[in-house]
Amino acid sequence: MSDNTVTVSRSDPYSLDWVILKVLNADETVFLKRSLENLITNSNIKSNTYNKSITGIKCDRFDLFHYINDTSYGTPILKKVISVVNDALAASKLTTKKVNRVNMAWTINGYDNAFHTIHSHTPRNILFNKGRHYGISVSIYLTVPTVVDPLRTGNLYAVLQDHNKDNYTFSHHPEEGDVLIFPSWIYHGTTPQSPGLRQTLNFDFILDDNEA
Repeated sequence: MSDNTVTVSRSDPYSLDWVILKVLNADETVFLKRSLENLITNSNIKSNTYNKSITGIKCDRFDLFHYINDTSYGTPILKKVISVVNDALAASKLTTKKVNRVNMAWTINGYDNAFHTIHSHTPRNILFNKGRHYGISVSIYLTVPTVVDPLRTGNLYAVLQDHNKDNYTFSHHPEEGDVLIFPSWIYHGTTPQSPGLRQTLNFDFILDDNEA
């Protein structure tokens, strides 16, 4: 089981922009790796990088949305990730809301020099249903290169606004098992990575009121 230890980064205490870091234990990471491999293989999911943020000579993106809810291979992944994210949100004390609806799901295999161009998943502060719901993005690092070139760190960076709308840059060097959670309107990307496999499992969720 994951513990409830999280690290919260934000530009100031009043900002709506934040990033939560939670770290999976080794068993949880292995479970997600194996479950994801089974899902891709048994559902015969093909790579599609067309018009996506991932860039590089060698990279693969597998869209999981149509399989994550409706297959025996996908459901355990979704159930586990929802549990991890809701535990992290509760521990952060940033919100009492929970995720339960997935909006998008995908996994990416990056190799030497692959990176993500800066992008966001929704317009800033987009709200649904009179402000009761908004988007949460999740990136889980299942595998990272074992040797890191200092000039190709593969860091994830994000642009966080404070309450005065001044911008600050958040940067994180990913380790295996890292889970990064942030509002979907935040612009983010990655720097080019070192040689070797970097595999991420990614979700967009709708953050709902905690209703009975």
